[in-house]
Amino acid sequence: MKTILNYLISTNDRFNRPQQFINAVEMLDTGIVNKMIYNARYNEAKDIISRGSEVILDNILQSDQLWGKGLDVFSYLSTAQITKLAKEYSKNGYNPILTNYANAILELAEIVAKMKEVKKYIIKGREPSNIPAIVVVPEVDVAGTCPICGGIHKLKNDGTLYHHGFQRPGNGYIHGDCFAVGYQPYEVSNKANIDYAVVLESHLMKEQETLIFYNSDKCKSLFIMKNQYDKKTQSYKKIIEEITNDMEQWKQVLRTKIYEVEGNIRLLEYMIKNNTLRITSWKKIW
Repeated sequence: MKTILNYLISTNDRFNRPQQFINAVEMLDTGIVNKMIYNARYNEAKDIISRGSEVILDNILQSDQLWGKGLDVFSYLSTAQITKLAKEYSKNGYNPILTNYANAILELAEIVAKMKEVKKYIIKGREPSNIPAIVVVPEVDVAGTCPICGGIHKLKNDGTLYHHGFQRPGNGYIHGDCFAVGYQPYEVSNKANIDYAVVLESHLMKEQETLIFYNSDKCKSLFIMKNQYDKKTQSYKKIIEEITNDMEQWKQVLRTKIYEVEGNIRLLEYMIKNNTLRITSWKKIW
């Protein structure tokens, strides 16, 4: 889920939406492994994933890398069309964001497949409160816990984590990977968390720099995404509009942008705190 989690970070949500999304996917994984999931838990996971998916796709379309590139058409292309165009643009070095867009959709498709698979294991009725949660204890030579996403995944012969959090659509390429792929499981090492800390700090620094820019005199124009009705297609499409500091709506747009970045910073700080805890509290199990 490496690609989609990056776009969940880029929200103005004050709560820990990425962790909620991860937890929801883990509910599905646990249900598939144990061949049982209570209806309430399934509905909870389904609701979180549904809302998170809308945020992910919306944030990709609002990415700075899309501004002025005329790529709002991707809001109504099919997954196959997006993937095909993304491959072409990526090959020509035109705009890497297209590949990220396709990867995110493919990662979401994998999660949807899990939701369909686990449905046959749904148990209706209230979950008994006196039954302890089922904990999957993997065999050392078969599976291990991912230090980043917390999922249980198979290990290679060298003891590192196999590819996970990806889709293989049949074109010979793996689309999207969890950051911890190729690392040892958390039972053996927390090096993935140590390396991930650098990535999170980099994201945080970028957001902090953006906030400084927004609050400076250098910020004289901003871009916003709007819905515009197309009479030919009889549907709405997203367009990009530039707002300058001499326009009436400037203060409101700037205030919204600042709020979004402040939300990103809070989320990153929370994720850094959690990741740091995994580093400091780590103990070798195997």
